[in-house]
Amino acid sequence: MYKIYLRNQGEDYPLYEPLDDELRVFSPVLTQEMGRSGQLEFYMMANHPNADKLGLLKTEIFVYDDGREIYRGRILKPNYTMENLIAVTCEGDYTYLIDSQQKPFEMECDIPTFLTRMLETHNNQVDDYKKMYLGTVTVTGNSSSPITWKSTKYTTTLDILNAQIAKVYGGYFRTRNVNGKKYLDYLWDYGGINEQVVRYGINLLELDARMDASSIVTCLIPLGADVEYQDDLGEMQVKTVDISSVNQGVNYIQDDAAVARFGKVWGSYKWSDIKEPADLLAKAKKYLQEVSALPVSIEANVMDLSFVDSDETRLELGYWTQVISRPHGIDQKLLLTKRVINLLDPTAGSITLGKPPETFVDKAVNSQQAASEAVDKVAESTSAEIKRKVENATNLITGGLGGYVVLDNVDPNTGEKIHPWRILIMNTPDKETAKNVIQFNQNGIGFSTTGINGPYANAWTIDGNLVADFITSGTMLADRIRGGILEVGGAGLARDGSITVKNTDGTVIGTWDKTGLHVLLGIIEGSTIKGSNIIGGRINIGNGTFEVDSDGAVEINSGEIHIGNVDITEQYAWLYGFGVSGSILYSRDNGNSIQISNSEAYDLPSSIVIQNNGKRTNYTASGINTDGDIWFSDPWTEYMSALDMFKDLYERISILRDRISDLEG
Repeated sequence: MYKIYLRNQGEDYPLYEPLDDELRVFSPVLTQEMGRSGQLEFYMMANHPNADKLGLLKTEIFVYDDGREIYRGRILKPNYTMENLIAVTCEGDYTYLIDSQQKPFEMECDIPTFLTRMLETHNNQVDDYKKMYLGTVTVTGNSSSPITWKSTKYTTTLDILNAQIAKVYGGYFRTRNVNGKKYLDYLWDYGGINEQVVRYGINLLELDARMDASSIVTCLIPLGADVEYQDDLGEMQVKTVDISSVNQGVNYIQDDAAVARFGKVWGSYKWSDIKEPADLLAKAKKYLQEVSALPVSIEANVMDLSFVDSDETRLELGYWTQVISRPHGIDQKLLLTKRVINLLDPTAGSITLGKPPETFVDKAVNSQQAASEAVDKVAESTSAEIKRKVENATNLITGGLGGYVVLDNVDPNTGEKIHPWRILIMNTPDKETAKNVIQFNQNGIGFSTTGINGPYANAWTIDGNLVADFITSGTMLADRIRGGILEVGGAGLARDGSITVKNTDGTVIGTWDKTGLHVLLGIIEGSTIKGSNIIGGRINIGNGTFEVDSDGAVEINSGEIHIGNVDITEQYAWLYGFGVSGSILYSRDNGNSIQISNSEAYDLPSSIVIQNNGKRTNYTASGINTDGDIWFSDPWTEYMSALDMFKDLYERISILRDRISDLEG
């Protein structure tokens, strides 16, 4: 039995008590999902006895299940409606981590130590009831070496934990409240198995099983940390650790079974904390096992039998759950990752087993976040490279003892002495023999390695021109960049470079980097788009046209479309096991098949044709024509088929006719 309470200024007040008519709420729905804060929504009358106790953010909300706390959060949005109702929306206590800011940092430590430091900073900034302490940690990272953690800007604690830990190492964060103290766990799962089995025909009421092949990878290029090394010229460079040295000279691995099933689907993944190729190979093999499997997500309407049978235990979030549905070919353990509970009618809720499918909004947010992170990473990499260049320049300048500074007062045309008109810095005192020359005069500064007469390949002149073979710059502000090649990617400094486009709000709407062109918002416009692959399938329209009108209607007049188990050509279309050609819908197996036609088929008008083991049954408006028989389940037929009944009836009529003939004779 569920109850809802709120806590305001240390006092607890009931909002929903099932046996009290005054303490009522309407449509209370609790949504809980692994790794997320969860949400509680309900309506209450404006004249509810404790309506005046509702307060934003600082008022805590509790949900109890038979006295056990299953949710704690705070009121986010109380909206007052024209019907004298208050619509209340609450967010879970995991979002308390939004209320603190982590200043820029750089440190090396393991995951538990990092979490402890983040929580210490959080606790120094928030009220006592929002403080969290490190609980159980079962996700410990990729290697035994310390992990480098870095942030260059002020960020909420929640964003740091999600972006730098959960997103990189997997697992789920969970809050626990024990004896007045709040703990933050970091787990692979919540550490249990649901004893109650989800079974078709028993407690499984509805089922939506989804298989998403869009994220499958069968050939993986693993990348490790970026490590420094000294090149042949003595300069420090950066390279990315790969597995070539421990994988027979090859920088990728593949899952042969997955390749046989899905073909070669390439992908890469970077573990920024792994510096040893052997550790990288071991981690990559485990990762490939996960991403090469077809992910299954099941959204089900399940009746929790514990509400009707006291011997059954509750279905718990984060527990492994056995799912058996013979008609759907499912018999496996899946993690219960999400549940939606109707507190007034628990049988009307739903659960999600396996990873929930990513929504369009999730994908857009993740894409924008990934783009922003990529920009930050490039900035950090570029900053490090600039730092190395500055150090090199500093060593050259400060270690440049020697050379000669000459105030030149000789007119080069007449040879006569005049006032000093230029400064020369040379590797010899004689202008005729010097090779390395820096010249200052009223027209600018120039650098030559071929003598006093140049050429000066590097120069900065009075008319505003900067001539250089190579420019190192932190930030360059320009009205336009014109001519030549703008290059990003490759193996050098620009290997992680990108061209980033932002809108007026500062939101990244598109990037162009070594992985391709990513348009997150906006329009791609042009007369021709060339290419062969669209993630999730292929569209080949040959020399035809692909048009979308202002109403959103799509017209393709040539070519083929292949998306997963859907094939569409000019002559036919296959949708999983069914085909459409002309006016006929038919299944792929001709021996055991179904066919629906609205034209002439098998010399019959519009019909449904079912074939099984060579026997055919036609259903038309005129009647049924079958090579087999018709069976009935009602007991009054004595379980005879239609043919048997007709034979029996014919035999009885024949006997009756013979008896009548005998009586007449």
